Amino acid sequence: MINYNGLPWLEMSARSVLASNFANIELVVVDDCSSDSSRETISRLAQEDSRVTPVFAKANGGISAARNLGISAARGIYIALIDSDDLFLPDTISCQIESFERLSKRHPDLSLLTADAWLISEDGERKGRYISREWWGIETAENPPLWTLPSTFFFRRERAAPFFEAYRSADAPIFVRRMEKLGPIGFLGTPIIEYRMRLSSVTNHRGAEMVREMKAAEKSRLDNRLDCPYTPDQVEAPGWREVSAWVNGRNAKNAIINGRLLMASVSTLKATIADPRSTLQKIHRSIKSRAS
Repeated sequence: MINYNGLPWLEMSARSVLASNFANIELVVVDDCSSDSSRETISRLAQEDSRVTPVFAKANGGISAARNLGISAARGIYIALIDSDDLFLPDTISCQIESFERLSKRHPDLSLLTADAWLISEDGERKGRYISREWWGIETAENPPLWTLPSTFFFRRERAAPFFEAYRSADAPIFVRRMEKLGPIGFLGTPIIEYRMRLSSVTNHRGAEMVREMKAAEKSRLDNRLDCPYTPDQVEAPGWREVSAWVNGRNAKNAIINGRLLMASVSTLKATIADPRSTLQKIHRSIKSRAS
């Protein structure tokens, strides 16, 4: 579990992992130099439960560096990732182990398992599913969807590709591609976590940073540079339309999940002005993912 100023949800997230029906676990909690009282909460949790291992970064390195610290500190056979505002279900880890081992029988070099998730509002109310309907109920390692959540990532510790620390914000795309190079990726079309859609808006500056990292990841894949990926400053900075469409599209989705319809409407309008086609496609996918 990585955390940066996640105090409002940190303890709830940690306790959701510790309540797992799979008892033989270690919860490594990495704090990336939070300015709130997260470290005190993590230390208290470690005192209360010997399964909690606290790791305190010496400097703020971003999410990729924080994940690498946690993986280095872990002692288990398997690694399951979770961010400090998301929640595990009681059977999350059991489902991950069982699915990984089933798929490994057909694909011995399986590198990574990803999965579907429930979308929840800030107050914890379920609002739909992350993945679109065509993937529901599927378990496969053949042409799986690659646009999934780090909080569902599950893999063997000894076979893990390191997260690329030059990507401080958008860590998943390059990690998935690097793991894909090691072996097939599996997907489980069952919601195994609760993914919290936070109302806090992504700023244009932060969005530009994330979009640029995603562009660097894609260029690294296309140019077969996964062992030595492009850093964000080695690719062209995204234009304002690309950034605005991504930022406002994300903010609109978060606002809808949290019932802030006016905020969602304004963000959707801004995204549509920037990139009409992409925005309409995202709206369509969102409707499908929320269908029951």
